[in-house]
Amino acid sequence: MNIDKIVEVNIQISEAMSIDGGYDTILIVGPLPKAPGGRVTPDVAGYASLQDLKSAGFAADDPVYIGASKVFGQSPKPPAVMIAVQKLSSGSTEKVDVTLDRAIGMPGWYCICPAGIKEDFYQSIADWTEANEKLCICETTGISSSPVSDAMLRTAVIHATAENDCVNCAYASRFLSYDPGSEQWCFKSLSMVSAQGLSTTDIASLETRNISYYTTVGSKAMVQGGKVSGGEWIDTIRFRDWLKTEIQSKVLNLLLGLPKVPYTDQGIALVQNAVIDALEEGVRAGGIVQDASSDDGEASRAYTVTVPRAADLDAATRKSRRLTGVTWTAQLAGALIAAKIGGTLNY
Repeated sequence: MNIDKIVEVNIQISEAMSIDGGYDTILIVGPLPKAPGGRVTPDVAGYASLQDLKSAGFAADDPVYIGASKVFGQSPKPPAVMIAVQKLSSGSTEKVDVTLDRAIGMPGWYCICPAGIKEDFYQSIADWTEANEKLCICETTGISSSPVSDAMLRTAVIHATAENDCVNCAYASRFLSYDPGSEQWCFKSLSMVSAQGLSTTDIASLETRNISYYTTVGSKAMVQGGKVSGGEWIDTIRFRDWLKTEIQSKVLNLLLGLPKVPYTDQGIALVQNAVIDALEEGVRAGGIVQDASSDDGEASRAYTVTVPRAADLDAATRKSRRLTGVTWTAQLAGALIAAKIGGTLNY
């Protein structure tokens, strides 16, 4: 006798998906190779090694190649880098926002690093970055001024010793190797980058403009700074973007995994739990504190998620099948960048 006649078991594989924010992947944007030697250079492509760049027509003196060498020169080394080249149109190099519009059609990257692009065009890159919720790390040889406005919350600038030094590529690669929420963008050394000889006046000027720099502290070369031009910390911007993706993924997979999520208090609670799951991921990543202390010293969760009752939503809202009124708050873990310590020696 077939056992299915007694115990029939059917197992379905639930649908699930992930949203690839590419929060560890760099997009280098720059000009076409100077002398491709008959090789075809893709408009937008991923490269796993410098040899791959050579096969696409890039040579060691091309800014894009220099940038990629700084990316692959960091430890740990990223598995790949994306490159978008500025095409020629009627003999002229296309505007960089046109290049970026084309690059965004290929998902899986997050951080823009210009290479071989004049500083005059950085503001347009910063504007595009802001509008498309990406991150940009660019470099400047200036000290008394920044190539982007102080209203930019998604573009960070690092000082370079010389034009096309591509220290921005090294900087981005070094810190994107950390998981979002686990890092702060300073106090680390960069491979293939020499420490800059900056005076106290130079450093004060750079810090006033939120420009990071690479200099020697004691006997160790390290990055100092870590802010976007608008003054927020780079790691906070990156963690916020990552957390948004986590929440979207959790809620979307809830909708995919069930025949339906009912518009009832029970269904709304499922959405609440999905948001809580995402915030817990943020705690595990190190971006949200594990617990908070109240004035009386009692420990409590560092986040709250508030949802409405189904009965409190009007009929038009329920008919639309869209849930509104879900809110959450969480306390950022932040990071230490300095300490003031006092002490007393006693006999």
